[in-house]
Amino acid sequence: MSNVDRGSSSRRKSGFDVFYVSVICILVLLLVLVVTMIIMFFKVASLNKSVKMLDGELTTVASELHREIDAVATRDTEPYSGGTAAAPDSSPSGTAAPDNSGTGTSAGTGTAATTPDNSGTAAPDNTGTGTSTGTTTPPDTTTPTTPTPAQNNSWLDLSGHSELTVKPTTLFSAYKTMYVKSSNGVYLRSGPGTNYNKIVTVPNASSVSAAASEGDWTFVKYGSNRFGWIKTEFLSNNRPAAGGTSTGTGSGTGTGSGNGTGTGGEATSGNLNP
Repeated sequence: MSNVDRGSSSRRKSGFDVFYVSVICILVLLLVLVVTMIIMFFKVASLNKSVKMLDGELTTVASELHREIDAVATRDTEPYSGGTAAAPDSSPSGTAAPDNSGTGTSAGTGTAATTPDNSGTAAPDNTGTGTSTGTTTPPDTTTPTTPTPAQNNSWLDLSGHSELTVKPTTLFSAYKTMYVKSSNGVYLRSGPGTNYNKIVTVPNASSVSAAASEGDWTFVKYGSNRFGWIKTEFLSNNRPAAGGTSTGTGSGTGTGSGNGTGTGGEATSGNLNP
């Protein structure tokens, strides 16, 4: 083979080699591109799934938040029904001005014990009238003094007194003797207010032992073992005076005589206190 033929064959072979190398490079690039696209596809799919999950979670949170807002708005617009209203107090209220005049008027009528005189003398007048006056002491207008509270409740044991709805938290240093000043008596209640149960009625001028106070109510002991609350304005440091009672005697021109009794008003409030 001549040198020309060998050179031509060598050039052809070199051209084929370059072509094959170019094709292989293109195929490798295409393969890399395809693999990259596949990887990007899976990454995009995974990201899209994460976005959908996040969107679902955000939707759930938004729904819960709206429900909470609606519930709060509903509670704010509904009337409160969490408690039970106390039964209205049906006890008499108001204070009548006491009658402190203490004046009574009485009349007596007598009947003659003798037979009429037939000599023409008029029959005697046997009617007698007596007027009597009793004196009462003016009402006690002094304000009760309140003892200084002690720092503990160790000296008074209230265990077993289930009738008490409210027990005092701070006691006086000792009992203080006070008196009821209400002509019709006063209610001893289970707590410091007219909405608490009535335990017993304490008569006017009764002695009680004050042990504590709360607002305008005083916690007292009545009798041997009764405890409860009385409104402070119906208690006094001094025993109220009872109403005046008086007797009058009338005499007539005859043999008859009359006796009358008048009772003056008491010097205390005229109604049963709360």
